[in-house]
Amino acid sequence: MSYHQDWLMRQIEAISAMLGYILTGKTPSTVTVEEDQLTHSGDNELYLLLQTLVRQGQICQAEDLLFEAMETPDSGVLDAATRFYSDLNRLSDETLREANFSREEIFEGLQEVCRVFGIPS
Repeated sequence: MSYHQDWLMRQIEAISAMLGYILTGKTPSTVTVEEDQLTHSGDNELYLLLQTLVRQGQICQAEDLLFEAMETPDSGVLDAATRFYSDLNRLSDETLREANFSREEIFEGLQEVCRVFGIPS
């Protein structure tokens, strides 16, 4: 993995952690999750749908759905977005490449989430 990729992954983790803190007021625990260990959470239907699409390799479609949901932003959408991009950052470079997605797109997506919700990034 190149230095740029490593730096980008750390930036994504930091932004995700910040957004998680804004949502919950709690500092995140460091958890390593493999692609096949992504778990369902019954409290956010949007997140569950995004997670299903990711498992099917439809990351671009999932992001499009998220951006549609952000047209009427609320805390549930912010929660789903934060968890979605955090999950994507845990995927391997190969899995992202197969889905025609990149870490740069994850970073840009998180920046857009921050912009929509008025959060300085």
